[in-house]
Amino acid sequence: LFTGKPREGFTNMLYNMIKEDSYVSVSATLVPLSILLMYYQNDRQLLDEILDTDIRTTSNAQLYEVMTGYETSTASMMLESGMIEGGLAAIVLHDKYNFCHGRINLSKLQASDLIVFKANTEIETLYPKHLYPYYNNVIEIPFGYEDHIINDFYLSQLSLKLLRRIADNKHVDISDMKELPDNDFFYLFKGGLK
Repeated sequence: LFTGKPREGFTNMLYNMIKEDSYVSVSATLVPLSILLMYYQNDRQLLDEILDTDIRTTSNAQLYEVMTGYETSTASMMLESGMIEGGLAAIVLHDKYNFCHGRINLSKLQASDLIVFKANTEIETLYPKHLYPYYNNVIEIPFGYEDHIINDFYLSQLSLKLLRRIADNKHVDISDMKELPDNDFFYLFKGGLK
């Protein structure tokens, strides 16, 4: 980690990562995030505590709707990216603070599961009664820490674990690079964009 502000006691971090040829590389995502967390809060016990946290689900939907907000944008974007790149399901991100503009109509038209990053805000206390009945399955990912940076890491690693659980339920290997005929064209595109 190169930084203009060295941190006392933070010299190096050793890790062993299995090579993954994949669009969804859990190791290549968690290791850099872990290094940044260790730089921010040099506490190995905290890192181990967060990494030991797990999430379970039996969900196997074709469409997921995610209630997210500015404080969960990293975790929700990782979830969205992994879900699409792993070929698991379609996913729609809803800003929970902007949900009132008719977005509930999607759940009435299309069967889906709901993923909620739960910060226990006032709007979220209304979800179980007024929102959850519209979904087949609801997965709550509660905040774990008051510190926003630590919580961002916590929610991000839970998103990756949720991806793995959903993939297991669907019997899909998210490390497998699914090759469609034009996949390489887009992956290797070096042209300009306007």
